[in-house]
Amino acid sequence: MTKSKMKTETLSISIIDGNIILTRRAHPPRYLQRIVKMPIVERIDDLVEESQATANKQGLITQWESDGTPKNIMWAVSELGEAFEAWRDDDKDLFLEEIADTFITLAHLVGDLNLKERFLTILNWKLAYNRTRPEKHGYVRA
Repeated sequence: MTKSKMKTETLSISIIDGNIILTRRAHPPRYLQRIVKMPIVERIDDLVEESQATANKQGLITQWESDGTPKNIMWAVSELGEAFEAWRDDDKDLFLEEIADTFITLAHLVGDLNLKERFLTILNWKLAYNRTRPEKHGYVRA
């Protein structure tokens, strides 16, 4: 029985002169550094617009009637699965990268479906509603 080789990666992120510097080091030895010149997204509507524009530029366009909608939903689920794996490996940077991928995938979907304004309204409603819920949302373990 052969033993599989484990691949490990570390990701570092820094901001210099308004540019985001992503550095990924992997084992077996591989090194990648990318300088990303883009605005840092601070608002959810900016995240939707940036995610949609980037994905659309790369040919990823989703319509409600197409099979792209369920594919994007499952793509987000897949990203969460990768976040879970990173958590199990105690890799906080990779965990956050996968969570970010999840947000980007969902933001792209909301943008392509022209649901941004409705989403922001429902998001704010849901945040307000959650403030009124009981501790642990009323869930009591038996």
